[in-house]
Amino acid sequence: MRSISHAASSCWRDPIPDWSTPVNVGGLIYAASGSLVVAQNGSVRQVLAHLASGAGYGERRTPLVSEGPLIRANPCRVKGAASDQSPERPIATPDEVLRIATAMEPRYQPLILLAAWCSLRFGELAGLRRSRIDLLHRTIYVEEDAVELSSSRTVFGPRKTDTGRRTVAIHDELVPVLNDHLASYVGSDREALVFTSPEGHPLRRTKFRPRWLKACEKAGVSGLHLHDLRGSGATWAAQQGATVAELMARLGHTTPNMAMRYQHATQERDRAISDRLGALMRAAELLLEEGAEVRPLRQG
Repeated sequence: MRSISHAASSCWRDPIPDWSTPVNVGGLIYAASGSLVVAQNGSVRQVLAHLASGAGYGERRTPLVSEGPLIRANPCRVKGAASDQSPERPIATPDEVLRIATAMEPRYQPLILLAAWCSLRFGELAGLRRSRIDLLHRTIYVEEDAVELSSSRTVFGPRKTDTGRRTVAIHDELVPVLNDHLASYVGSDREALVFTSPEGHPLRRTKFRPRWLKACEKAGVSGLHLHDLRGSGATWAAQQGATVAELMARLGHTTPNMAMRYQHATQERDRAISDRLGALMRAAELLLEEGAEVRPLRQG
């Protein structure tokens, strides 16, 4: 449950009322003692839109407010908010990823490889269990997330969407790496975590970051975040011809926006390749103009 009282307080026509009973606003919000709480299946934007339109109802579907909207405007309606304006993140090369992985402690080298070549999130890797890895069929089933709370406690839960729960194929080169890791660092229990701290505790992002930075420095790679490996792997897949739908399935995305971004990066790469091919053509044309003999690379 997420509080939105701070987001909405500046938009109320009057002080936030103190309702003695829960109030349903479009099926998404409940209010009590002057604080607003969004149901887990709702969004702040949706709730505030209801409040701004006055579409609030009591428990018996009677109008909550007859004088109009509870707030003057929806504070989530920001000009340009519907478009993705986040800066482009760097794309690591396969060579850089291998250097970073090699610079890591052995127990975390497979984590780096899976983050890149399987485009897994840190939470998905920290929540990965032995039973989710099928080396025979070369797949990983992503079902669970590990989330670090502000109290430093780690909790585990299912992925939020059906697309987030997915099966990701792994290539042959990763199989022996994972096989060795499972034998050396993972307990025999089917529910044992694949990646833990050296003491056997669940991985925490805040604790793992220093290891990442140290490995990057040792590998001579700067400006790269761990999460950038996910985007790098997606870009490599796009360069190998993956469609938007295939990228969405592999990444667990519900919308094509991010998948299209990775394809855009591939299109830029394709443009560079095309320019180089153009240079080859111009060179061939010069040879023809000079009367040089063009011979096939192979004969026979």
